[in-house]
Amino acid sequence: MAATIWVIKLILSHLITDFILQPNSWIEQRKQKHFTASTLYIHCLVTAVAAWAIIGWQYWLIAIIIFISHAIIDGWKSYQKTTNRYFIIDQLLHVLIIILCWYATFYTTLPIKKTWVELQTNIFFWKALTGATFVTLPA
Repeated sequence: MAATIWVIKLILSHLITDFILQPNSWIEQRKQKHFTASTLYIHCLVTAVAAWAIIGWQYWLIAIIIFISHAIIDGWKSYQKTTNRYFIIDQLLHVLIIILCWYATFYTTLPIKKTWVELQTNIFFWKALTGATFVTLPA
């Protein structure tokens, strides 16, 4: 039962932060400035902190995953046309991340913490992250 409540809490957190707490001005700035919009990161921080608070402080790694994935998804969406199709894709991607976090937390033999420890020494991961950061933010 705890796993079901946990995923419902994450979905509720997403709905609140994406549709109630996000002003239209933040969305407009993101459409103009894309990954350089400060409001993109403010929105992602609000989203991650809300998720973290509602599911429990011990799930800090989930909050980090939500922050990063939300920034990537919303940043990508800022380059797309404002259509129902991209809205649905955007929301499905957010829900997919929530479901993957839920599954990894409750239903796999490889806990998220172990994955995090393994990523610390994965040279490919750090090269890819560095490259992605370089071509998005500084460029």
